[in-house]
Amino acid sequence: MSLFRRLLRLITGEPTPTPAAVAPPAAPRPEPAAVAADPGTVGPAGEGSILARSEILGRDRQLLGHAFTLHAAAAGNVRARTERTRGFLDEVLIDTLLDKAAGLLASRTVHVPVWSHSILCPAAARLVGTKAVLVLRAEAPDAAPSAEILARAQALQADGLPIALEAHLGTAWFTALAPLAGTVVVDSASHSPTELRSLAGRLKGESPGMQWLGWNVATEEDFDYLLRLGCHGFHGGFVTHREDWSGNRLAPHSLRVARLINQLRDDTGTREIAEVLKHDVALTYRLLRYVNAVAWGINNPITSIEHALVVLGNYPLRRWLVLLLFGGARNSAGASTLMDLALTRARLMELLGRDRVSREECEQLFMLGLFSLIDIIAQVPLERALGPLKLQPAVADALLSGSGPLADYLLLAQAVERGDEAALAEAGERLGVGPDELNRLQIEALLWVQAGSAAETSGP
Repeated sequence: MSLFRRLLRLITGEPTPTPAAVAPPAAPRPEPAAVAADPGTVGPAGEGSILARSEILGRDRQLLGHAFTLHAAAAGNVRARTERTRGFLDEVLIDTLLDKAAGLLASRTVHVPVWSHSILCPAAARLVGTKAVLVLRAEAPDAAPSAEILARAQALQADGLPIALEAHLGTAWFTALAPLAGTVVVDSASHSPTELRSLAGRLKGESPGMQWLGWNVATEEDFDYLLRLGCHGFHGGFVTHREDWSGNRLAPHSLRVARLINQLRDDTGTREIAEVLKHDVALTYRLLRYVNAVAWGINNPITSIEHALVVLGNYPLRRWLVLLLFGGARNSAGASTLMDLALTRARLMELLGRDRVSREECEQLFMLGLFSLIDIIAQVPLERALGPLKLQPAVADALLSGSGPLADYLLLAQAVERGDEAALAEAGERLGVGPDELNRLQIEALLWVQAGSAAETSGP
């Protein structure tokens, strides 16, 4: 698939408009008085609630969708609270998604973990017609769900809302709901390899029609093990897990691109940059093809490198080259997903800085987001990956030591992905970023990247 169609909107203009969001019927929110009776909950409208996002990959490491959970000040002790509190937090999660991520729900699979009794809340029915998957969690696996819960699950499933279940095989809860579910979710972090193998065997024998999703998959080794067991979907930190790449080196292609990036930073003239490009036929072809694709309103094709550099401009060219720096790894498994994750992080950081820092610093934030995953994408140590580049001190400090004026933006973007509540609170307070803004901007960043993926698929 061509990289250039994808970058058509990501670099030079606004992204391709996303499909109109499905508008589920309105449903009443919980009454403030009822919520206030339970200490330790978030506010009536979900004040203080932050969406934490994680990716779900398929067996080929391509993106299957996302999972969202709620991270609020009170959410850490939710297990110790009442059923009403847990239900309210689940409703806040669904309402926040419907409010902030309607466009994403309309176009991409989103897994939403909730306690099984929460399907009785009005918000759950509002997910019908979206691409959400309800992941039901069991409060008491040995007890069968109530007739009311079972009836609501049947109704939602009949209306087209997919249901997944926590892997409590053999329990009364799982047995009653299994006929309605297409996926079972296995928390790999809470099972030993032996237990996972046994569970895989039981799934094949007892629920042969159900696929299973590995949750909290931490490392590449864990991913490979679950893959051999037949797992079809994978969630967890393995996506950005760092391995020992001390013996790897950057490819010659990457070194040439890094040289061009440095020349752009040093304000090298167009003629000098063109001379470098002329020695790389592949880069020249890509540049001309890309510029001709994005050069709206130009009747005659652009055939010279010098003209292409003038048309594109310094800033878009620099972004294009940074993405090409990762190009050598795009054929490796999962490279496309990592590129999307890096772009989402970069775009979120740029949006966060839009009203807080200068335009030049916004560009640095975008580059910082991209470079924060360069070692994982290129599979070389971070210092070695950054070595050929003349990074701005603020970008280098944030990447290598977690310090400097841009570091909190990277910390905040990473905390959203990890669901790190402490980091979310600390970095958010220092930057003056509230939950509503953070939720809105991270969804905006996801849709921006998704629009680029759509442009890559359809193209002009």
